[in-house]
Amino acid sequence: DSEPTYIASYAYLLGPDDYYSPKAIYQLLDAGVNVKVSDKSFTIKGKTFAPGTIMVPVENNQTISPADLHRLVDNVSDDTGLRFTGVNTGSPEQGLMLGSRSAWKTLRKPEIALLVEGGASSLEVADTWHLLDQRFGIPITKLPQSRVGRADLSRYNTIIMVDGWYSDLGSAGTT
Repeated sequence: DSEPTYIASYAYLLGPDDYYSPKAIYQLLDAGVNVKVSDKSFTIKGKTFAPGTIMVPVENNQTISPADLHRLVDNVSDDTGLRFTGVNTGSPEQGLMLGSRSAWKTLRKPEIALLVEGGASSLEVADTWHLLDQRFGIPITKLPQSRVGRADLSRYNTIIMVDGWYSDLGSAGTT
C-alpha cells in the first residue's frame, strides 16, 4: 500500500501530466466533488504546477466533510497510483493565487455520447471506447449515427465523433 496523501486544510492539487489524471478527475466528479482546473502555472511548496493542474478545494462548495474528502482523495490516489499534493494555504510562492476566480474553471462531470456505425471508423470507435470506459472508468453511450436525429442529445455535454464519414447524419442529426 502506498503512503497516504498529506491531509490538507486548503486544497489538494494534481498535476495535469499523468496518463491516469482523467480517471482520477472522473472519480472525484462522480462522487460529487467540486473540482477546478487552472489555466496558469504557479509554484507552491517548492513545486511548480503547469496549466491544467487540478485543484480540489477542501471546503469551498464541497458537499462532503474535509475528513470524507481526504478519504476519497486517498482512495482515488490508491486506485490510480497518482499522488495529490495537499496544501494549507492559497498563497503560492509564485504565480496564481489558489482562490483566484479568473484563473480557475469549475469542471463538470462528462456525459459522453460516442457516435458509432455508419461511416465512423470502427477501429477508432473501439480505441476510444476502450480508453474512456475500460482504462479510465468513464462511462460512455455508444450512439449509432442512424439514431442521432431521434435521440435526446440534451443529456450529453460531450459528443465524440472519431475519424470517419458523417454525411449520413443528414439535416436531422446536425440541428
